[in-house]
Amino acid sequence: MRGVAVLCCAAALAEVAQAQERLEFSGLESPCDEAAGTQADDMAAMEATNDDITDQIADLQTRVDNELITYGDTTNTCLSTYCAVGGGQNNQVDEDSDFSFIRGGKANWCYESSPYSTILGGQSNIATGDYCSLGGGIKNKCYSNYAAIGGGYMNMANARFSMVPGGSKNTAKGRYSLASGFAAVADADYAATFNLLDDSTGCVNEVDNSVMVCTEMFILNGVDVISSFDSRRMLKEDGTDCAKEDESEAAEKRLDTLETIVSLLSVLSN
Repeated sequence: MRGVAVLCCAAALAEVAQAQERLEFSGLESPCDEAAGTQADDMAAMEATNDDITDQIADLQTRVDNELITYGDTTNTCLSTYCAVGGGQNNQVDEDSDFSFIRGGKANWCYESSPYSTILGGQSNIATGDYCSLGGGIKNKCYSNYAAIGGGYMNMANARFSMVPGGSKNTAKGRYSLASGFAAVADADYAATFNLLDDSTGCVNEVDNSVMVCTEMFILNGVDVISSFDSRRMLKEDGTDCAKEDESEAAEKRLDTLETIVSLLSVLSN
């Protein structure tokens, strides 16, 4: 019986060997060999992906080492630490203007030694002070620290914490001052100037802690306040004859209303 068993085992082994030879000669792969090949392909793909990620990280590190980011036209320039130009053309951030930012536009300029400044857009706007902010417009100039210009044309803010919200050719020259309209000048600290006249020379505020409004009419609740003051002054100068009594009474009522409003505003402000 043992001899028979040995013969059977030998015959089985011989059949397995023959089957393996037939499989090899047929060019087919065993399931184990096929799985090994798939795994090798997956590993090669993973290595290629890792190489690509490594290249991207190296490129990003190079840009960080250069300490600048520029987008848009190739004429944009960023020369300071961690500055950025988001787009546009011929925009420039100079040296020593660290962390400054130009969003876009054309020919905008963060001048040297103006860190943390921002120009959002427009054309030919200039920031030379620390923490300057310019929203847009054309040929606006922010010359002092913490100053701001919203937009407009040829406006200038050249005192600390000064502001020009918009308009044309306005100048805020005092600390914490504000100028708006056309050619308004705030040449005092904590002062505001609003020029609503077509006059480029006459609206200049030189008094601290004051508000100047240059206009032909000031209408409050349908009443022209300036005309009311003029009428009262004329009545006092000419006398109150019978022909002017009605006009005088009307003017007095308007002035009483105005004085009441001013008193209320004064109480609220205190």
